[in-house]
Amino acid sequence: MARTPDRSPGAMIEDEEIRFVSNATGPTVAGAFNYNGTEFVMRDAVGTFNPRSSASAFTTSGTSVETSFTASFPAGLSGSLTRLADGTSYLIAGTNVTITSSSNGSITISSTHGIVGALDGGTGLSALPSNGQIAIGNGSGYTLSTLTAGQGIAVTSSSGSISISANGNAPQSIVLNDTATGTTPKVMGSVYFASARTLSASSTAFMGGSLVGDVSCLQLAPESSGSAIATWQKTGTLGSQTLTSGGTVSAAGWYDLVLQCTSGSGVAFCKGLYLI
Repeated sequence: MARTPDRSPGAMIEDEEIRFVSNATGPTVAGAFNYNGTEFVMRDAVGTFNPRSSASAFTTSGTSVETSFTASFPAGLSGSLTRLADGTSYLIAGTNVTITSSSNGSITISSTHGIVGALDGGTGLSALPSNGQIAIGNGSGYTLSTLTAGQGIAVTSSSGSISISANGNAPQSIVLNDTATGTTPKVMGSVYFASARTLSASSTAFMGGSLVGDVSCLQLAPESSGSAIATWQKTGTLGSQTLTSGGTVSAAGWYDLVLQCTSGSGVAFCKGLYLI
């Protein structure tokens, strides 16, 4: 025999099933009901609540009834999630960055390719460098340029490399400042040639005799042996004298500088030699 529940005021509710039935189609359920003079309030404390959703539960605290539930979205979501609650964007594009939001909720972040200036860590250059070109500061940015060889230096540029070396054919200035008495040859010093070369006719010796009629002779010859390969001959006192004859250096090596007074009784002087 079924027991009739006591619904008198102040009585405990036992073995009584209370059902909430709603045909609402809106996203939120909120309301209240009165049972034997006691008001019970039902509110959606989590967010959007679908009364037709399964996995819904009710918990009581005093006279309040609150909902907790797990929501599912079988049909998926659509829209662009790019803004915070206050309307500002939570994804902010930096320099040269683009943010694109699609209607399916995807977000694409891309970087635009451009010329990066010197102040931003780049070069500010749009042209491709040729062989041997490097970026050289010009006071406001960079300029593509190659290295310039100085005296006695050779610069060779190739793909991806720059070679710097001594130039065997570069002009050479030689300080001698020595004398030779009479017709006796005197080795004043030696000069090294890094490779075979032909001396220019403008190669000049600063030489001369002690007397106006003296004939002074300076010769370049292979070290310790061999015939002269270049000769400077001057009549008169100290002055400039360009190459008189010869000038072909056939191979790399050391060559002697030999001075003598070939005519007259004076002294031959040679203070320097400039080889071109």
